[in-house]
Amino acid sequence: MEMARTPRTIELSSISVRVPLEIRSWLEQRMKETGRQSLNEVVNDLIEDARSWYRLPAPMVEALDRDRKSRKGKDFREYIVSLLLEKYVSMHK
Repeated sequence: MEMARTPRTIELSSISVRVPLEIRSWLEQRMKETGRQSLNEVVNDLIEDARSWYRLPAPMVEALDRDRKSRKGKDFREYIVSLLLEKYVSMHK
C-alpha cells in the first residue's frame, strides 16, 4: 500500500532542461545517495542549495556575501570555487 503524498502548499512551474547523459547519470546517482524519489527532487535540492547559500543561516549568508563582494568580480559560483580552493590549499600545507 502506497502512502498518499502530502499536498503541495506552493505553486509549481514546469520546465524542461536538456542535459548530457553524464550529468543525468550523476543526478541519478545523487538520487540514490540521498534517497530522493525523483530527479525533480534532486534538481530542486541543487537549485535551492545554490539559491539559499546551502541553507546557511541569514547572518552567515550576509557575511559571506559581503566577503564575496569585497573580492571584486566574483559571482556566486566563482566565489564558492575560490573558497573550496583556499580550503584545499590550507589542508595540504
